[in-house]
Amino acid sequence: MTAKTTSQKQNDNLLKIVALVCAVLLWFYADAQENPLKERQLTIPVRYVNLVSGYVVENAGQSVQITVKGNETDIMSLRSDDFTATVDLAGAYTGSGSYPVQVSSTAVVDRFTYTPDKVTVVVDQILQKEVPVYLRTNGAVAPYYELQHTDIQPDRVIIQGKSSLLADINAVETVPIDISGMTADKELLGILQLPEGVTAQTDGTEFRADAEIAVRLYVQPIQDERKLEANIVAKNIADGLACVMNPEKVSFVLNGNAEWLATQPLLDTVLFYVDCTGLAEGTYTLPVQVETSNETAQKSLQSVSPQVVTVTLEAEAMSMLPDAGEFVTTEMQSE
Repeated sequence: MTAKTTSQKQNDNLLKIVALVCAVLLWFYADAQENPLKERQLTIPVRYVNLVSGYVVENAGQSVQITVKGNETDIMSLRSDDFTATVDLAGAYTGSGSYPVQVSSTAVVDRFTYTPDKVTVVVDQILQKEVPVYLRTNGAVAPYYELQHTDIQPDRVIIQGKSSLLADINAVETVPIDISGMTADKELLGILQLPEGVTAQTDGTEFRADAEIAVRLYVQPIQDERKLEANIVAKNIADGLACVMNPEKVSFVLNGNAEWLATQPLLDTVLFYVDCTGLAEGTYTLPVQVETSNETAQKSLQSVSPQVVTVTLEAEAMSMLPDAGEFVTTEMQSE
């Protein structure tokens, strides 16, 4: 058998190399046909790291978009959780700034890009502030009653939130409490009405958005007064005599519960008179006396004027004053 020459051996090796290259190319071609190169986009949230305690990102919630290129089989199995986008805020304080975004992946991904590569971050400080609490009410108590006094505990609270929120808050109010128709005192819990992002501390331990305070409402009947005027009558005049009186009327004030003053027949409950028992003809200075069967009216009676009158007893023909059977009262115009 004739040995191959060096030239023949070189030709054989070249043919083998060409065959190998063709095989590789055919494999890549077949693989590209069965598993073509694809592109996929994923959106992932930005995480902020190393922020100083007591500060917060004002515009949190930013994201980046990742574009991954590769074989369809490889990239379709990827999830957003396979990537992490972080912004390092070490040394960042109150204000706005531009910071680079770093993206890493837990998956074996060779080719990916992302945008944006920088984000603007607004940092704000979390502060606390002590402010007074004010009670708000809706409606009105029952007629002839008044909300005389309120008490809230605590009447000052510590609120917490971003400095931009707390800057304009100098007091907080309760959610309006309905007092419609109240006729008696009441104790309840009031909820503070706080802006979104602000919490309050009322028990010395926990800051809450729905913080409560103790509320006491004190309701009492309204006190009022009525100014009235009535005729003065003469009682127990001796037979054959008549009475001339100066002055003939008395003014007085009834002071008490407004509902009672508005609904009772006040002018029928009080009688003002002078007692002429045992008096003969002549002129006398007599005290004005009061007679009433209404205990409330008696307690409410104020400012009787005059307290004494001049009484002249004369023969009956000279009578100018009605006797006790003709008692008349009128109401004075309130000032």
